[in-house]
Amino acid sequence: MSDTGDPAIALLRAAGHPRLDDAGVARLRERAGAITEWGPLLRLASRHGLEPLLQQNLEAHAADRVPPPVLQAMAQRFRQQATRNLQATAILFRVLDALGAAGIEAMPYKGPALAVQLYGNLALRQFLDLDVLVRPRDVARASELLTADRWRPHYPLSGARLRAHVRLSYVQLFEREGDAALELHWGVAPRFFCFPLDIEALWPRLGRVRLAGREVLAPSLEDLAVMLSVHGAKDAWERLEWIAGVAELARRPELDWAGALDAASELGGRRMVLLAVELARRLFDVEAPAAIAGRLAREPGLDGLVRAIEGPLLDGRAE
Repeated sequence: MSDTGDPAIALLRAAGHPRLDDAGVARLRERAGAITEWGPLLRLASRHGLEPLLQQNLEAHAADRVPPPVLQAMAQRFRQQATRNLQATAILFRVLDALGAAGIEAMPYKGPALAVQLYGNLALRQFLDLDVLVRPRDVARASELLTADRWRPHYPLSGARLRAHVRLSYVQLFEREGDAALELHWGVAPRFFCFPLDIEALWPRLGRVRLAGREVLAPSLEDLAVMLSVHGAKDAWERLEWIAGVAELARRPELDWAGALDAASELGGRRMVLLAVELARRLFDVEAPAAIAGRLAREPGLDGLVRAIEGPLLDGRAE
């Protein structure tokens, strides 16, 4: 793992894994010792979604390298984030229960479910809103139920307009006073992004994860790898936590990367997955999965894409 670029970014990269080995702990301690301004670091950690992982790793492995007031402030922010995550999860459960009572299967997408699927801990991931994925045929009914439960759609749509929106878009935003925003998804990317993931085909492959004491639907690891790759590419990989998430998947020996890449290739997303894995390899010190290492090496133009993304990230310029 290269130490080039902004020292704060270097520390965030070292802290971007919940289970550090001895080499990782040594790297974390060395990079924590190089920080002279902790305020900018904490703002950067929040912007990149890595504040919980940073706090946990510094407290566990490098508390003596952090000024005590900073460590105390980080612990307080961690508790606040954990509380918000639990509150948001309770809201998510109410939404899932309401949809389920109407016969609508819904899968939590990103948010708290992703926290436990990637890190095994609800508190270790920052998120601001909730995302729920349903089949396209269930969008109209789900929208009605949410509206009846005082969720206000960002763009009120019904009838032919809603059907057109479902054909042309992939998400509808809802808000309710005092609660986290809710995004109702029936796809993973805008139509112009040209990634036609078949949600109906995704459904039979869903598994389950345990979230705050109950089981919820979750994508297979292979589908999750593709979905995270598309999500990151859609938003130009602006946050390090998105890449850290892919790195977590790259550490899973049970994930069939060849199968995930083949499935993405059929939808025109081969390079998105290869780019995600190569970013994880370079920025978070994971080995390329053996099943696709050769394809990474042969992919034309991949190095240039990685350099264009990692340059602003490494020197702290990415917004």
